[in-house]
Amino acid sequence: MACIYWIHTKEHTDMFSEGYIGFSIRTAEDRFFNHKSEAKLHRTNYPVHNAIRKYGDSLILDTIVVGSDDYCIDLEYKLRPERNIGWNLDVGGRVGNIGRVASEETRKKQSLAKLGKKQSPEHCAKKADARRGLKLSEETKRKMSASKKGKAFSPEHRAKITAANTGKTHSKEHVAKLSEYKIAQPWCYSKRKETWLLAEDVFNMFVEGKRACEVSKTLDISKHTIYNLYHKVKSGWNPLKDSLFQEWLSEYTNKLKESNETSCTT
Repeated sequence: MACIYWIHTKEHTDMFSEGYIGFSIRTAEDRFFNHKSEAKLHRTNYPVHNAIRKYGDSLILDTIVVGSDDYCIDLEYKLRPERNIGWNLDVGGRVGNIGRVASEETRKKQSLAKLGKKQSPEHCAKKADARRGLKLSEETKRKMSASKKGKAFSPEHRAKITAANTGKTHSKEHVAKLSEYKIAQPWCYSKRKETWLLAEDVFNMFVEGKRACEVSKTLDISKHTIYNLYHKVKSGWNPLKDSLFQEWLSEYTNKLKESNETSCTT
């Protein structure tokens, strides 16, 4: 399935002459995400990218229609029958290489051409800047999660990964960054992630003056299980004000709900 989408400002009222009309074989949200990433890199001077840089989050994205490739391509041509309409430079209905499948020989040539090539630090920095602050929608996250469920690497693939990583050592700076990240967000690395769901309860009990042994008795959990959680709270951490923790808590809770719903239906 494909879609036709319209990127415009709130002042635009006529999709036939204003804003940007696009065609995509993915969702409009995914394609808009790509447009914003490309705009942040400042490598193009397309009107739609200039508009994204100018108007930012005030732009509006509308999915006009979802249908077959042929139907959407035909509609895009009707909406943009000429060049330079609105923020579009080209005539609608031109899809380039969409639907074409490269031959095995062509794919090998493309692969060989890229072997050994590394992106410059400047290019990597630009890509990082373009992605910084951008968040995937919940729908996109669910789709990504669903596409990976049930998939397992073959023994050959796992062996290749092991061979590729054997003998590699991280720099001191990289190790230090990982250590800082683990200290700042231990819930992401904990083997007892369910324990961190009690963080707000533990914090409230600590504020009331309860010691670790009293907290463990109240929650009916061993002191050893909540050791890291309690001592993080004791060091001054407030889970209610930690935005990173609250974001993780929301995502993890949703995953548990989805898992329970799936188990109930099977």
